[in-house]
Amino acid sequence: MPGTFHIVVADDDDDDQFIIREALQELCAEQVVISSVYDGVQLLDCLNKKGLFGRETKGPDLIILDINMPLMNGVEALENIKSNGSFRNIPVVMLSTLRTIERVDKCALLGALNFYTKPNNITDYKVIFQQVLDDTLFAEHSISA
Repeated sequence: MPGTFHIVVADDDDDDQFIIREALQELCAEQVVISSVYDGVQLLDCLNKKGLFGRETKGPDLIILDINMPLMNGVEALENIKSNGSFRNIPVVMLSTLRTIERVDKCALLGALNFYTKPNNITDYKVIFQQVLDDTLFAEHSISA
């Protein structure tokens, strides 16, 4: 089995952070390390290993990014990530409570792997994240959760 994967969850809502973390841990607790950030500025600090994230040794293998956040929203953060040569190959999955064609198209154009509407329960989150993990992290290493 390969080493652990680092997933960064960027979402300003504590309840959403909790349920996302729980879903991921139920799927693959021993295979992932999850970092939490609460806005796009913190996400970029994490990627650039600044401030509280200065001791991060491994960059993320996957970013789960909410759209509606303070300081820098998810679309702005996605644009920054995908325009930086050091980060552009990190898979980014977008989450939002509001799904519009314009939002989905904009995120796809900027390079998001996929766009999901936030579900209301952990079971549906697990379905989404199993698909994401199978398509990204686990696909490269021929393992399953």
